[in-house]
Amino acid sequence: MALDKLKDILALQDVPAAIEFHVPEWNDTVFLKSPSANDRDLWEVYCQEEKGKPRKTIWRAKLAAMLLSDRDGKVLFTDPKDVEKLGEHSAAALHRIWERCLDLMKITEVEVDAMEKHSEPAGETISLPAGA
Repeated sequence: MALDKLKDILALQDVPAAIEFHVPEWNDTVFLKSPSANDRDLWEVYCQEEKGKPRKTIWRAKLAAMLLSDRDGKVLFTDPKDVEKLGEHSAAALHRIWERCLDLMKITEVEVDAMEKHSEPAGETISLPAGA
């Protein structure tokens, strides 16, 4: 009986391929891969690895790149250099995508606060670009 239930659970198709998401700043719609539990775990591992490092992490672009996909759910950003380039785009657009990704991954504000708190060691300052 338990084996039958195991087969039933493993046979479930409970992760949709992709979700359409409108980004007004880009005047376009993108697709976001529906994250699996493994995707969530990969994000948590990434955050753990970044703890205590100087604040050079591109959180928004990294999370967006994990989920931006084609309509079938195939991730678009596979090259780390492309993720960095994504981070050079509109802060408003990436923040909008970031917030939707957080929601899809079921990441809470408390978790985000903890992640950001641990990425910038005490006493270190962030240099702003000239003219900022």
